Amino acid sequence: MKHIIEMREKRANLLSQAREVHERSVNEKRDMTADENVQYDKIIAEMDSLKKVIDREERLYDEKKELEKRDGVLKIEGSSKEERKAKDKEQEYRSAYVKYLKGGFDNVTPEERSLIQEKRALGVGTTTLVYILFLKDSTTNYKKH
Repeated sequence: MKHIIEMREKRANLLSQAREVHERSVNEKRDMTADENVQYDKIIAEMDSLKKVIDREERLYDEKKELEKRDGVLKIEGSSKEERKAKDKEQEYRSAYVKYLKGGFDNVTPEERSLIQEKRALGVGTTTLVYILFLKDSTTNYKKH
């Protein structure tokens, strides 16, 4: 966004320069000279070019914000749909495992039980979570069952 603001400022600066060239000839009640016409046209061309770049940048920025809002993703760069799915599934597993630790299999839904059993079969992911939960319980004085 900072880049867009800088380009807008540069465009406003160019507009001031174009007005100066134009007003000089108007104040002197004459047509612009050949050099002034070239200078004016060059400034206007640069302004038009900047406008196109600004419009593109703003469109990309707006589209990115729309996608983030719609998908509930804070950062799109570097995260593919598969990566987000994997993160979501890992979060579901962690949530289910915490429920299991607090109340056993009676405390989880069949889908959550399936997630837990799937991870257990792979032998992945429980050691760190148990350690984190142990630390949390010991520091917040949760009632142990």
